[in-house]
Amino acid sequence: MISAQFVAAGLLIRNAIESPRRWFAALRSSEGKVLLREHNKFPRFNTPHALLDVLQDHGIVFLFGIFFPGSLLAFYGQAFRLLKAPVGFVGSAIHQVFFPDFTRRWQAGDDLRPVVRKFYLTLFFLGLPFFGTLAWFSVPVFTWFLGAEWSGVGEVAAILMPWLFLNFIASPLSSLPIIASSQGTAVMLASLEFVLRCVGVVLAGIADDSQLALICLSSIGCAFTLINMTWYLRLARKS
Repeated sequence: MISAQFVAAGLLIRNAIESPRRWFAALRSSEGKVLLREHNKFPRFNTPHALLDVLQDHGIVFLFGIFFPGSLLAFYGQAFRLLKAPVGFVGSAIHQVFFPDFTRRWQAGDDLRPVVRKFYLTLFFLGLPFFGTLAWFSVPVFTWFLGAEWSGVGEVAAILMPWLFLNFIASPLSSLPIIASSQGTAVMLASLEFVLRCVGVVLAGIADDSQLALICLSSIGCAFTLINMTWYLRLARKS
């Protein structure tokens, strides 16, 4: 994931170097200047926010590698890949469908709170049977799927499941701060969450308690996801 970010950035830089005149001509045009003024928050906030998301998902693995056995690192990485990828895929698909409509309605001054509440309820009832069942039977499910030596993946997944469930509900609406030009607050919340999660893992590592580290990750993730969901609802009120 981190490599993909750098590859994408490298391709953009290469294109800019190969055809600088076209880029500068577009930026100097009256339309380009208007777009830069209207969307000046995108380069200042969205790029660091994207990097923070990558660190949230993958950078924490390095801390696990420092404080805990390699087996726990493998269990955590496997559980995270198997569960977070489908959640991200569903969230991205819903986001792609509804982002243009949300943007249009926001610009028209519509109150989006009823739509956001409906999203929350719909995704809650859609996800509850899957995440609830998987949380309850995670150990036998992952043991059957991966083999007996990977039963620890199920134990890790059971602890992370509440956070992943809330993330499933909230992630499709994570574009609301962009629509409302509130990316700065989103970056601040993501930074605070990342710092607290790192602190939780470090303290649990000092105490040599791997289960506490996982509980800290899941609890902090749940708390900040609920904070974000409440904030999204406030952003959705009539502009």
